[in-house]
Amino acid sequence: MLYSFVFLGERNRRKVLEDLTSRIGLPSPSYQVVFLTNKNVEKENLSNEFRHTNFKTIVYKESSTPEQMFESLVHSENLGTVVLFKESAKNINFSDVDRMIEKNSRGAKVVVSRQNKSENWLTKSWETIKSFFTKIFFGLKLYPGEADIILLDSILVSTLSEMTGKSALLSKVNGWAGVEPKTVTIPLQEKTKQKKSKRCFLFPSVWAGIFVAMLVGLILFVTLNVNLTFLGWFSYVVGMVAFFGISVYTFSRALFNYNFGEISFTTQAEAVQIIDNFDE
Repeated sequence: MLYSFVFLGERNRRKVLEDLTSRIGLPSPSYQVVFLTNKNVEKENLSNEFRHTNFKTIVYKESSTPEQMFESLVHSENLGTVVLFKESAKNINFSDVDRMIEKNSRGAKVVVSRQNKSENWLTKSWETIKSFFTKIFFGLKLYPGEADIILLDSILVSTLSEMTGKSALLSKVNGWAGVEPKTVTIPLQEKTKQKKSKRCFLFPSVWAGIFVAMLVGLILFVTLNVNLTFLGWFSYVVGMVAFFGISVYTFSRALFNYNFGEISFTTQAEAVQIIDNFDE
């Protein structure tokens, strides 16, 4: 069985290869290492240090996003089972990855990482609410935990290669019918500061504002004993409930897009350079 260790984001490739080759419990012929980047690669000659390891870097256009790069990789390479290390996976213990592979060997089709941190009731409640609305509105389940590292079995990767534009989405949320993700606990990861546009919340805020205004109006009507017909009261309440539903839906969608990206087909990135084993 072939495993592909795919790394997104800026990496110290020498350190990654040193840690992986010394700690991973797989024979070198059974895995490959792939770095995906949209930055120029510094000239290195690591092939002499890791002559028995199959590794390469694929350089994409500078404007390429991690989602686009992963989408392109899935449709252009024979990957087998993928272990995807997202940009958020900063502190990697490959012993944890070994445990993910062990779960896969026992039949698990999806294995994700869950950070080892204490959670209070408020955090757990918020996660439950997010999962509920994601399931209701999008038909998708959030992976348990942060899923900084995710293992996708070769069967699922093969399916992804036939599904144009879906690879990036299904590496972030669970859209596999009947496939229950397993988890492996990993150390806390460094928090990465990312500038994200909050414009997606503007539209939901408008609907929420209308609902609040109607709620205030209803309170005033009752307080001032405004005389409305039954049809008038009924229409007002129905309209208020409708605006509430729209605001909840649009806010849930905006929150999902803010955390995971747009729910749309992801285009493939264009590779400009492929460096095999850093032979330069």
